[in-house]
Formats: sequence, C-alpha cells, structure tokens
Amino acid sequence: SVSVDGSTLNVSLKKVSPVEVAATGTVTTKFVDDGGNTITPATNNDVYLVSEESTPTVIGDITGDNVRIKTVGDLTSATNTSVSANKADLILESAEGNVNVNIGKIAGVTSRAGSNIVLTGTGSDIPVDMMYARGSVTINSGNADIVGLEGDNDVNIKAANVQLTGNHVGTGTQVLGLQLTSTATQSNVTAQNGIDLYLAGPAANFNTLTTTAGDIGVMTAKGIALTADTVSTSGDIDLSAGSIKVGTVTANAATLTAETDLTVTGLLHTVSDSVLTATD
Repeated sequence: SVSVDGSTLNVSLKKVSPVEVAATGTVTTKFVDDGGNTITPATNNDVYLVSEESTPTVIGDITGDNVRIKTVGDLTSATNTSVSANKADLILESAEGNVNVNIGKIAGVTSRAGSNIVLTGTGSDIPVDMMYARGSVTINSGNADIVGLEGDNDVNIKAANVQLTGNHVGTGTQVLGLQLTSTATQSNVTAQNGIDLYLAGPAANFNTLTTTAGDIGVMTAKGIALTADTVSTSGDIDLSAGSIKVGTVTANAATLTAETDLTVTGLLHTVSDSVLTATD
C-alpha cells in the first residue's frame, strides 16, 4: 500500500509473463474452461506471445481482451485468419522484419517494425494509436474506417511513406496524424467518404489524396512543406501548410492556405469558389 495525504491507496501489480513460441507451422490460440470446453467469445482472457526466432512467425485466428505479439523476424497472418483485441490496444511488433497481419475487431492498434507494416482489415474499423516502421506503412480497411486515437495534433503513424485505403481515412473527430520521414517516395491516401489528416513533417510528398465523396482536410505543423500530384473529391478541399505545391485539384470548392509559397502546376477545377492564400 501507499500512503497519500493520510489515506491509504492500495496498488496491485500484475506481472505479465508471455509465452515464448518457436513454431514452423501456424500459431493459434484457444481458451478452454476446466472441463475442456472452448470459451467463446474469448473474454476475460489475454494473449501474450513472444518469438526470438529470426525466421517468420505465422499466426492464425487469435482473440483476447489484450493481445500482444512480439517477434524478431517477420510476423505474418495465415490466409483467411485475423487477430482481434476486445478491450485494449492490439500490439504487434517485429524487431527486424515486417508485420503483415489481418485485423479483426480491435479497440486500437500499436505496431512497430524494423522494415514495413501491412495491416488488412476484415470488416471493422482500424483505430490507430501509434505505428512506427523504418519502411512503409500500408493499411487497407476496405469499407471500414482508419482513424486516429490521439488528439488532432498528435502523430499516429511514423514511416518513410504511407499507403492508406478505407471508407474514411481520418475523421473530423478522429484525425489521423502522420509523420513521413522521407520524401524520396510518394504516399497515397484513397478513401470513399472523406480524408482528415494532420502532418507533422518534416515534409509530406503525396502522389494522390483522393476520396469519392466527402471532404478532404489536411493541416500541418508550422513550416511543413506539402506536395501532392493529385487532390480530388466531389466535396470540398481544405489544405493548410507551411508551403503547398499541388498538381491537379478537383473539388466542389477548394481552400489552399500556405505560410510561404503556394504553387498549382496543373488544373484547378472547382464547381464553386476557390480561395488561394499565401500569407508571406
């Protein structure tokens, strides 16, 4: 116990001991009761797995309240399987390799990889807490959303580039924060019903920022350079950055606001008004 202002605060500490795996086949988990009957759904149960092997770890269907899987080599989902975490962040890590995992229903995801991260949704939203990859981060949520769990000006994904596809990629209340560590390769964001991004820099280079319907909103930290070859939607576009260089812009209405330089190298096609502002 700990004494706080004359009162007693009881603190319980729980030590988590992961199961170490070294499998040549597919790793799956199943929870059973005292009678050997499978517990479905796997509530009030946690999964903590660790592999110190440099060879790939292939996982099958895994579900728990808390799920943490950490490997040295590649971490990969078997075909037609997924990983779900009911209550806390799903944690997926590969120290030296790639994370390539199918995602079920999750409260959030934290992932780190020595190379690349590829997450494929299976019908549920993918809320991103924090992801880091030395290479690229690719997320495809299908008809579901990819959203940020932190505040508007926090980074959810840090990688050399991102390839994001979903229904919404970020929303007005759950903006997705990106920090792109390289401008040597271009990122792509494709959505069905809207894009809301915050960019932390040092710069952001996109091939496409496109959504079939809905609006595109992108704001950056002060001084960040934003470049994009194509920005397109049937809704409205609102880009705000340190400097902006865009190619073709298609929208109902477009508002582009730059602290310094603003350059449009292609066609600016809007149905309604366009407002271009370079404040310096």
